[in-house]
Amino acid sequence: VVTALLLHSPVEGISSAQRDGIVILIFCISVALLLAFLLSILLVRHFISPLKKIGLAAEKIMGGDYSARTEVKQNDEIGFLAENMDQLFVQLSKVEKEREKLDQMRQDFVSNISHELRTPVTVLKGSLEVLAEGLVTDPDEMQEYFQQMLSETVHLQRLVNDLLELSRLQNTNFQIEKVQLNLAEILQEAVRSMQMVSEQKKITIQWESRAGNIRFCGDYGRLRQMFLIVLDNAVKFSPPNQIVSVKSERRENQCVISVSDCGKGFLPEDLPYVFDRFYYERSEQNKSGSGLGLSIAKEIAERHQIRIQCESNAKDFTEFSFVFEENACSEMGIN
Repeated sequence: VVTALLLHSPVEGISSAQRDGIVILIFCISVALLLAFLLSILLVRHFISPLKKIGLAAEKIMGGDYSARTEVKQNDEIGFLAENMDQLFVQLSKVEKEREKLDQMRQDFVSNISHELRTPVTVLKGSLEVLAEGLVTDPDEMQEYFQQMLSETVHLQRLVNDLLELSRLQNTNFQIEKVQLNLAEILQEAVRSMQMVSEQKKITIQWESRAGNIRFCGDYGRLRQMFLIVLDNAVKFSPPNQIVSVKSERRENQCVISVSDCGKGFLPEDLPYVFDRFYYERSEQNKSGSGLGLSIAKEIAERHQIRIQCESNAKDFTEFSFVFEENACSEMGIN
């Protein structure tokens, strides 16, 4: 052995280093636990709490409270999910309101039908009972009963036909045949068809065309029916020796066809309901009406994207207007 090196250290230094290491280890564990606790709170606030809010909102919706919302606003996937859920809740709320509206309409419809059928059925039943029991033997009186029953039967037939027509038009699956046609020709035909009825009441139908020929894509029969319904109402409610005015003109970017009369109009509070089913005046002038004509006219107009509107002063003026947008019709030429 040429050289030897001897190293030594006191035991106290090793023990001190061990204690320091343990202290550092405990400190690191404590910091790690604290960080884990803080991160868990953050995760709960950022993920679990929004999911609970979404779940509570969904439970409220399932319970029938369609005003519930998640109230979660975050710029991440959970926020995107909450936004979609809120939009879904809005759509469900709209669907529920529409369902309630349809249910109310169905109830009103059944009520109105029952009311409309009650009178003619009662009259028919009473007349038949009188005739069956032989309480009337005079031929003239019997003829009056027969005429009354025939009148009520005609009213029932018209009511049933109008109901079927309205039901078909309201069915979105019911297709109408649309072809290129001239609205001026349809209007002329409708005016000609009403001439005989108007002459019986000594009413003049004045037609003034300022728009010339109007090209339009629609169903000829349905559009003619729409104009006839409004013309029939105008003639029906006009006093004798009056004028029913029919005009076609252009206003800015629209084609407008109007039918006006000088008969008794609608009260201001009645105007929003003139196109509702069975909303009609029960008078001698309208004793044969079914209360569905204007509803049918409105359905035909809506199926053709035509805006129909009514103006009236409740005294001596009523005007129904049909507004055709420029993209739906264009001028072919001036007569």
